[in-house]
Amino acid sequence: MGEQNLVLRKLAGGYQFVIERPGQLRRLSEIDDALWVATSVPADSLHADPAFLRYVDTDANGRLRSDEIREAVRWLLHVLSDRSHLLEGTEVLLLSSIDTSHEEGQALRAAAERVLSNLGQPESDRITLAQVRDRQQIMSHGAANGDGVIPPDSVDDPEVAGFIRDVVATVGGEADASGEVGVTEAALERFVTEARSFLDWLELGSARGGEESSVLVWGADTQPAYEALSAVRGKLDEYFVLCAACRLNEGVAEAAGLSDEALTALDTSDAAAVDERIRLAPLAKPTPHERLALDERINPAYRSKLRRFAEVVLPRADLAKVGELLREEWEALKAEFVPYMKWQESKGGATVEVLGEAKLRSYVDGPLPALVSRIVEDDKAVASELAKVRAVERAILYQRWLLPLVNNTVSLAPLFDPDSMSMVEAGTLVMGGRRYGLTMRVTNRAEHKQTAQLSCTYLLYLEIASRHGGDERFEVSVAVTSGASASLRAGKRGVFFTPDGREWDARVIEVITNPIDLWEAITLPFKRMGEFIVKQVERFSSSSYEQVEGGLGKDITAATQTLSPGAPPAAQPTRSGMARDLLIGGGVAAAGLGGTFAIVIKTLSTISWWRVFLGALGLLAVILLPITALAIWKLRRRDIGVLLEACGWAVNPRIRLSNKLGRLFSYVPAAPGGASRGRRDLVDNFLRRVPERRGRELLWMIVMLLVGAAALALGLILRHWLGRTG
Repeated sequence: MGEQNLVLRKLAGGYQFVIERPGQLRRLSEIDDALWVATSVPADSLHADPAFLRYVDTDANGRLRSDEIREAVRWLLHVLSDRSHLLEGTEVLLLSSIDTSHEEGQALRAAAERVLSNLGQPESDRITLAQVRDRQQIMSHGAANGDGVIPPDSVDDPEVAGFIRDVVATVGGEADASGEVGVTEAALERFVTEARSFLDWLELGSARGGEESSVLVWGADTQPAYEALSAVRGKLDEYFVLCAACRLNEGVAEAAGLSDEALTALDTSDAAAVDERIRLAPLAKPTPHERLALDERINPAYRSKLRRFAEVVLPRADLAKVGELLREEWEALKAEFVPYMKWQESKGGATVEVLGEAKLRSYVDGPLPALVSRIVEDDKAVASELAKVRAVERAILYQRWLLPLVNNTVSLAPLFDPDSMSMVEAGTLVMGGRRYGLTMRVTNRAEHKQTAQLSCTYLLYLEIASRHGGDERFEVSVAVTSGASASLRAGKRGVFFTPDGREWDARVIEVITNPIDLWEAITLPFKRMGEFIVKQVERFSSSSYEQVEGGLGKDITAATQTLSPGAPPAAQPTRSGMARDLLIGGGVAAAGLGGTFAIVIKTLSTISWWRVFLGALGLLAVILLPITALAIWKLRRRDIGVLLEACGWAVNPRIRLSNKLGRLFSYVPAAPGGASRGRRDLVDNFLRRVPERRGRELLWMIVMLLVGAAALALGLILRHWLGRTG
């Protein structure tokens, strides 16, 4: 048989392509999707190296499709000339296995040699996954890691680090591969642009060489005067508008003030409300003359601001001598400050203003922006080297995991191999003296149940938690495929072993009940009927006990009242009468049972034994045949493929879970070699050491049997006597 010949192996009653030799991978593209077991698999349902799953999942949608697996196989066969190590599942890549007959293979070999050289092992002929990741870790924590982000702590020069901190603090930054926030080329360009804009704005508004600036209309006094003017500008505009309205209607003055109605409605005990009402009132009482007297009649809420305005602005405008301000003077004053106001509104670079003019000018005119820009460019240059290192990691991971992935999608051969663990198995559960291997991770139990119930399989849902405490936990489904379910219930605990060798605490949180084997399927209806009868008997017994208890309480109460002094005599049954009635009633009941038993025995004695046997056998067949047929039908419907579909797999064939397969996934482990079985129960030896009389249970049993026989005999006698006297 050739190295590349494909082989269809019979698995679980069907035929599947099992890739047993690396050479067969070349023909993977010839296998139609309809012949794959699974054409699409959720990445989070597989236990494998997460980086491997990300490399295969080229579109990053969280699912591994058949075309992505084919592309991964194509790339691996392209870069490796020696594929014999694929069967070993090793994380060690021999440099001689790399195909250097083409440029991609040559680049891969050079990258591997570069990693080994950087790690101080230039003479090594092999590279491991740990070495590749060690190099990646070193690079990702350095100043240059290929992401174009430079954190301040990654540079040694304190001046450069301080500049980067200022850039990040003002215009923001991004997190680099190590998680630290640093400067990017875009952030650096924005900082320089903002800084230049702010400095140009300052330059436009500065009075250099005298007071000839078109912006600083009053020279050095412009800014304090503008601030004082701006503080009262809104109220002055409001006041003069009201004055203009007074010229049309003098009632506006009264309406603008605090009327008697408003004063009556005002809660003078609420200081905040009073202050708010005063703040909303005009600056002064408006007049038709459109002038403001700068005296004590000013609204007290704005008196200090208006005084500041009168002290700083009006003297410079030669308006302070008269003691009043006309509307024309106010409009002219505002117009004089229009250039300065527009300059304020055009302010740029506000995000970097906090650093101050001196520091910003030193940054913009100094070498730091260009130096950091070069560091960013050097960092980006490392990206190509990191890409090559990742290619080496990809080759090693494909060599380790790709063949198992193919055999978990094209076929499910590893799932049925007890000596290995399939990629879909979440781990192994040990519970109730058995080991369970058909376990799968569950991310959404409600959604999983909707599909899993169609598998006709007995399922346990378990919560898996770290045995060291903490919040690390997840859920799995466990298929019970053989054995008995008597001890399985919600709340039962066990231990769970994940493929990485970790041990976890396991607790059953929900059960989906279905037959496990033929015997359990046949006896299940009888068990359910027995449970129903027991519940009804318990309910009846509880009800009867309550009635007897209530009746007995009433009798005791009545007896107490009878014995009480002064109580009228009442006709009460005597104790001897009660005993007689009880004895007669019990005897009649026993006689009835005895008579019934005698009739049954007499009737059976008239029938030949073989007819009795055939009748019983026929009755048993009438009951068992439908139950057995239904049980076989349910067991034959058990389907592993449905369990995979519940986890999000796209499964093609039906994978029937037979009794033979069931023993692979749920079993009692064999005892160690050389172990022997002691037949004698150690409890018997322990009981000999207990200083207590034995045989008490047997004695009570004999007494109860004798009492029962006596009651039966008494019942027969009473029945015979009643019959004669009747």
